[in-house]
Amino acid sequence: MPWVEVALLAGGFAKRLGGMYKPLIRICDKPVLAALAMRLSSAFEKIIVVVHTKEQEELVSSALANIPGEIIIAVDEIRETAPIVGLYTAARNSTTSAFAVLPADAPFLKAETILNILKHLETFYDAVVPKWPNGYLEPLIASYRREALIRALNGLDNYGKSVTWLLAKIRTKYVDINALTPHPNLEFFNLNTPEDLAKAEEICRRLDYY
Repeated sequence: MPWVEVALLAGGFAKRLGGMYKPLIRICDKPVLAALAMRLSSAFEKIIVVVHTKEQEELVSSALANIPGEIIIAVDEIRETAPIVGLYTAARNSTTSAFAVLPADAPFLKAETILNILKHLETFYDAVVPKWPNGYLEPLIASYRREALIRALNGLDNYGKSVTWLLAKIRTKYVDINALTPHPNLEFFNLNTPEDLAKAEEICRRLDYY
């Protein structure tokens, strides 16, 4: 899909995992970030990896050295850590009218699911966000129109706002998560606790694509 790029949000540390840098956590002997990037490289010509510090930039550059395709590592412009800052950095470094985004701690997401999200980004909408049956939203596994996001954030004047605020500010389409993948509980699973790590290690050994 050459008209769109994908951004991996890789700026976060895990407080509940002893401050580990989540993108480089190894599952089945592979850094989660590298496994995701390899999977995405089959569907996207360019991957933007958003990090928060120069130190993270160096770590990510080393971890992704063998990933095919174009990899751009973008460092957040301000020190504050917030999801909305990562989205802004992704938009600023995208060169296409729209881009997809996902976190670097969702080890089992498939490129096909990201492409399915993008298919719902019709002309009238500025964003497509998966929605669970209970109403929970997944704004960091989504797609956005670059200019609409930058305009809504007004540079970074609104960096302190929530992602929920952003979704209300732009024209957002919410899509039933079950329409995007037959395995949402697997693909939208992410790493937050030691129990999650143990579960991910057990899951990855049963998958043929990790």
